[in-house]
Amino acid sequence: MASMENAVATYGGNRDMAQDAPALPRRMPTGMRSALARYAMAASIFLSALTAGFGAFAQTYPGTLSNTVTVTLPGDISDPAAGNNSATDSNALSLQADITVLKTLISASPALAGSQVAYRIQVSNAGPSSVSGVTVTDTLPSELSAISWTCAPVSAGSSCSAAAGTGNLNLTVALAVGGAVVIDVAGTAPLATPATIGANTASVLLPPSVTDPNPGDNTSTTPPVAVLANPLIANDDDASATPVPGLAGGIAVPNVLANDSLNGATATLASVDLSLVDPASHPGVALNTSNGEVTVAPATPAATYTLTYRICERSNPTNCDTALVTVAVSPAVIQAADDNAGPLNGNAGGVGVVNVLSNDTVDGGPAVLSQITLTPTNSGPLTINPSGSVDVAPNTPAGTYTATYQICEQTNPVNCDSAVVTVVVAAAAIDAVNDTAGP
Repeated sequence: MASMENAVATYGGNRDMAQDAPALPRRMPTGMRSALARYAMAASIFLSALTAGFGAFAQTYPGTLSNTVTVTLPGDISDPAAGNNSATDSNALSLQADITVLKTLISASPALAGSQVAYRIQVSNAGPSSVSGVTVTDTLPSELSAISWTCAPVSAGSSCSAAAGTGNLNLTVALAVGGAVVIDVAGTAPLATPATIGANTASVLLPPSVTDPNPGDNTSTTPPVAVLANPLIANDDDASATPVPGLAGGIAVPNVLANDSLNGATATLASVDLSLVDPASHPGVALNTSNGEVTVAPATPAATYTLTYRICERSNPTNCDTALVTVAVSPAVIQAADDNAGPLNGNAGGVGVVNVLSNDTVDGGPAVLSQITLTPTNSGPLTINPSGSVDVAPNTPAGTYTATYQICEQTNPVNCDSAVVTVVVAAAAIDAVNDTAGP
């Protein structure tokens, strides 16, 4: 909108103003697309002023508004000072464009370590003039890495000087009246936590030839963003419901990481470091930190064992959690079976008439002296040797004789079983032969 006031003519004398009013040119200045003008005129017999009205202009480019008013007197009147019968008013005109920049955080806040942090910058033009060469700048937070951005118009007549780029933002845009461009910026949050991504400001700068009637919205700032560690959860492992046989040993937990998670995904040795914090009370129960297995070595005493391990995020070593592993080790199943031998000749007796271990078992396998301890309770003519063999003394009267013994697991000495060996001794066969003597 442009307005002009022209106090341009004075007139003295007692004349009929309806007949003798000066002729005022109504020519609009060069460079105007359109004009609505209203002129009002007033005069008095003595000293009068002619005052022009105002005009509204569709101004879309810079220029100069000049308006000249000239007073022409009737031919029979002379003006002793004709040099002031014309006056010109000139005003420089500049483009006006109400440019607004709005920056918002479009990713989560707080952000997780190593996650993508995204901003959106919208630059819009409320007019009244279209404008080009608007510079958009944004020095992005130093805490972000791998920064990239894209720029695209959201309306016809607007454009970006570059469609994409990396690092800090510095580009120009053209904006139609009512038009806008959108710039999307993304970067990677720091891995080390806790951390804070600093506040950040996007700015626009108009060309010198363009005036912004509302420059207060030429900058836009987003607040700081806290960066938190990725959720790391180490869950306890309880394998006590499925004991491992202590005699043979075995794998108690295939992988302690199987129920652990990092940022919602199963933790792996590629994403976390695994370490032992508190070992089990027996070295036979061990954690293999190279694969997550918890194993029980052969000949491990029966008991319930616990150990504690720690996992730490590889990319953020201070982000850690611990968990407890519970392992049950069972004793061997010992079965001592009764033994029977005989009948045998009590007169001669016998050596190794039976071996009491021959039908005994440990965890379903043969009982061997390397796994068990044999304790006999000898009785009468029977002797149970340390090897398990049974001897019968010579000249043993006919009869049935018994002896007891006990076998105990060496790893778990209280894990025992007992049995009875029974030997039948028969009387020696006596053959009395008649004797004959000569005459």
